[in-house]
Amino acid sequence: MVNDGEAIYHMILDSPEDDVPRLVYADWLEENEQPDRARFIRLQIELEKYLPEERPPAIIQEVDELLSAHRSQWIPTHEPQLRFHFRRGFLEQVHTSIPVFLREASRLFTNWPILTFVPSGNGYFDQLVGSPYWMRLRRFWGNAALQEYDILRWADPKLSHLVELSLHHCGF
Repeated sequence: MVNDGEAIYHMILDSPEDDVPRLVYADWLEENEQPDRARFIRLQIELEKYLPEERPPAIIQEVDELLSAHRSQWIPTHEPQLRFHFRRGFLEQVHTSIPVFLREASRLFTNWPILTFVPSGNGYFDQLVGSPYWMRLRRFWGNAALQEYDILRWADPKLSHLVELSLHHCGF
């Protein structure tokens, strides 16, 4: 039997770009004696209203303090090859090699609203764009290992689902 918190969390996973389920989940957390987690979600959503250079330092400091105090609770994996970043209160960005990403993708997408992937290392781009998880990503931040021909081969429609494609670290 699914409890209310699990049902709301599944709404977040089903609609990872929608803040409403995230705020509903924050309310549920508050009602269920997890005020720090609720506050963290609300504050990170609040930060999204600002340009990065205009974000209030007091909010940034509070977010950093909450994350520092609870990081081990809120990131339930200790896989050294995976690095995560929170956005809008949840693990949304993963940094790792493409082979590790593909190996862990099922678990990542089942448990967190992953929207951004930042690859490390060389190669495997064809396997990435050929995987079912590629289409679930909304942001891809390439690195220096990404070659121009990889991008050209990915031509539409394999890029059309992305809302952000960052290649500034690729050297072209």
